Amino acid sequence: MFSFFYNLALFALGLIALPKILWQWLTLGKYRESLLARLGFRLPSANWSKDAFVIWIHAVSIGETRAVLSLYRLLLKNYPQAVIIVSSTTETGQSEAKRNMPEAAAHFFLPLDFSWVVSKVVSHFSPKHLILVESDFWYHLLKEVKAQGGSITLVNGKVSERSMSRFCKFPRLTKKIFKLFDALCVQSEHYKERFEKMGVDPQKIHVTGNLKFDAAPVRMGEIEKGRWKEELGITTEDRVLAIGSTHAPEEEWLLSALDSVWKEVPALKVLLIPRHPERFSSVADHLKARGISTVSYSKRNDKTGRERIVLIDAMGQLNHCYELAEIAIVGGSFISGIGGHNIFEPVMLDVPVIFGPHMENQPDLVKLVLKGSAGLQVTLEQLPGQVLKFLQERALMNTFSQNCRTISREVQGSAQRTLEILSRKN
Repeated sequence: MFSFFYNLALFALGLIALPKILWQWLTLGKYRESLLARLGFRLPSANWSKDAFVIWIHAVSIGETRAVLSLYRLLLKNYPQAVIIVSSTTETGQSEAKRNMPEAAAHFFLPLDFSWVVSKVVSHFSPKHLILVESDFWYHLLKEVKAQGGSITLVNGKVSERSMSRFCKFPRLTKKIFKLFDALCVQSEHYKERFEKMGVDPQKIHVTGNLKFDAAPVRMGEIEKGRWKEELGITTEDRVLAIGSTHAPEEEWLLSALDSVWKEVPALKVLLIPRHPERFSSVADHLKARGISTVSYSKRNDKTGRERIVLIDAMGQLNHCYELAEIAIVGGSFISGIGGHNIFEPVMLDVPVIFGPHMENQPDLVKLVLKGSAGLQVTLEQLPGQVLKFLQERALMNTFSQNCRTISREVQGSAQRTLEILSRKN
């Protein structure tokens, strides 16, 4: 009976969301690859025996996919005979998974959590272990995996205060969901306390740290870095600032804030990397309307080298841009409702990071970066002064870069601790 009403609620929510989905499908091109797959169609072949040890990793989008990479590589090393499959919710997440997890036996979109759809998908893959990254708790998915003999672990787990409040309002559903987990590996004591407030069995919760700290980026060699600079029109005189993971209207706000910096440092070149690819064209239109000299990454052969902004209209280039920069600004933090993104990515590349006041979903990262003096949290009004200070005071920049290297070394080890918990369940 519970399953019937849960299906009914999902259907009602789907009807409410349908107009927006169709509009985004028609105007922005979203969901064109994923919509049918999320209804349970277009499943990849399961070319392995029914008794194969199948590990199913589910990572919602780009951030979760990048976070789980270190654990994924340990699984490949420690379980060489395992069949690892990877699901995503977003199309950008799947692109990231295909690029960085090419050894996976299958990449696919997580189906909508209707009982008849999920049952078919779980039977198709027959997972022995389901690994959920950070969040995304779907009742029928968990129920079907357990019913078909699989174990379930949350890794890099976290829950926002708002989500915790919602779970607490529906204790029956919350209990049904979390009793299905064999283990929850969470990022910090802070999140452990939240899961406990939701009624999760404390014996199942393990504080293993943040997997993002172990996801060491692959650095470019000097030859590759030189080629990249040449392609983007970066000269030895340029001072480079990367602005990553922006949402509308952050591009407008941040570039307006930088107008005064350009007056003091005319050689400042900005690498601008919007968060979502469907916004690339609208951001380009905005830059054109502002009259700022710009070249797009996709049209980099047309550069003059004198452009103030390079718009990175391609996926998978964020870390390269951070590596080329002296300073990084991470978006999703100057606008409310997003909650911030991974401010540790530039830190791992020894690049001081600046971010805004809206970091509600990343409290541990904020605490770590600020305590380690590897970055600054500022308002839009404070931003120009802080950027200018970094650019004009080389000793300050060097100190922050050294702090980045220090805290990057100190916080690693989460992937190994998580693997040890997973090994107890296999």
